[in-house]
Amino acid sequence: MRGIIKIAVLVVIISMVMFIVVACAPKAPEATTTEEATTTEEAAVTTEEKPAEVVTLRLMMFPDNPPDEEMYKKMIDEYMAANPNIKIQMENVPWNTFQEKLKPQVIAGNPPDIARISSQWGTEYAEMGELADLSEFIDTGFVDQFQEGRWVTCLYQDKPFGVPETSIAIAMWYNKNLVDKAGVTLPKSVDDAWTWEEFYEAAKTVQSKGGAEYGFAIYKSFFPYLAWIYSGDGALLKDDLKTPAINDPNSVDAIKFLTDMHVSGVAPVSVAASGDADAAQKIFQAGKVGFYMSGVWLLATFNDAIKDFEFAATYLPHKEGEDPATNASGENLIVFEKSKYKKEAFEFIKWFTNKENSDKHLGAASLLSPRVDTNPAYEVRPDVLKVFAEQAAVLKIHWALETHVPAFPKLIAPLMDNMTLALTGKLNAQSAADNIADEVNTVMSE
Repeated sequence: MRGIIKIAVLVVIISMVMFIVVACAPKAPEATTTEEATTTEEAAVTTEEKPAEVVTLRLMMFPDNPPDEEMYKKMIDEYMAANPNIKIQMENVPWNTFQEKLKPQVIAGNPPDIARISSQWGTEYAEMGELADLSEFIDTGFVDQFQEGRWVTCLYQDKPFGVPETSIAIAMWYNKNLVDKAGVTLPKSVDDAWTWEEFYEAAKTVQSKGGAEYGFAIYKSFFPYLAWIYSGDGALLKDDLKTPAINDPNSVDAIKFLTDMHVSGVAPVSVAASGDADAAQKIFQAGKVGFYMSGVWLLATFNDAIKDFEFAATYLPHKEGEDPATNASGENLIVFEKSKYKKEAFEFIKWFTNKENSDKHLGAASLLSPRVDTNPAYEVRPDVLKVFAEQAAVLKIHWALETHVPAFPKLIAPLMDNMTLALTGKLNAQSAADNIADEVNTVMSE
């Protein structure tokens, strides 16, 4: 009996041991379905950092000269290399057809992200609601880097839609060979600039003694026409930026003096009458003109094209007793409201216009800077650029503001048409000014 009990106990013990061994053994891995495996792999991928989204920015611009265009390309490549997720597509459109290309795109709802524009074009698009408000991207102190007269051209209802990129100055180019031959002594600084009467005598002397076909010519554009009017303490608009000032006595005096220079034969009436805006530039480059009133953007062109005589620049004359003047303009980089990448667009503009890059770009392109801390190392004719920089420094805020009103583009044609009639002797200065004033009143009342 005891033997049977022992055998039973032994069987129970062996069974318990086997149960424990089986229970404690590691489980074999369960089979994994294809769906479960895919889910596991996707989960692993999501824990890794995703590559940054590639952002493509369209930038429409017009080059001021070939070096300007080359610097744009070079700097865009540099920016893309440092920011691999940013791609910038540059579209090059000539200045004289730029608005014809840009405006239809804006109206169709397909503008570029960024555009380089002449400063007088900006507020027209802003008034249409087509430009972005960049306020949220602008840090404290950013605005202080730019000249006030240029920054105001990037504002609409006190909100910034862009950043100043260049400055434009109108001064007086001259044929050094003809001026030296005539024995004419030039002003030494902008504060020493000739009066209108002194300039008239100098131009006649270069014509009579220097051998110039014409003593003076002026670029057929509102840029120099307004600069001449400003030089007599005239203006297109009064301080309210709505009422015409073009038919005030100071403005009329300026138009009359400029007309007298043409009618007397010192300046070419044929150029004033021409439909070719560059007619004056062409006869200056041909060596036929002593003094040519136009802009700094021509330096690179003259440096390449003029081989038969020396050229240089001097200061604009002004009415006796009045301050020196120039045109208030330049190029701005703006961002459109319909851009999906406003922040990225502004970051590029901010980089492009910082001191280091602005100095590098404008130094190579022979253009003036809108920054207050500018110091471009000019590669071509720093003597000429010094004159234009001094002339630009006399800028008054009102000159910038009146060419910045949204209605200004509509005033260009009546201004040009009536100036042409005056300079060709077909209309007296007062009548021309009154016609322009009537157009100002009409446009401002719309």
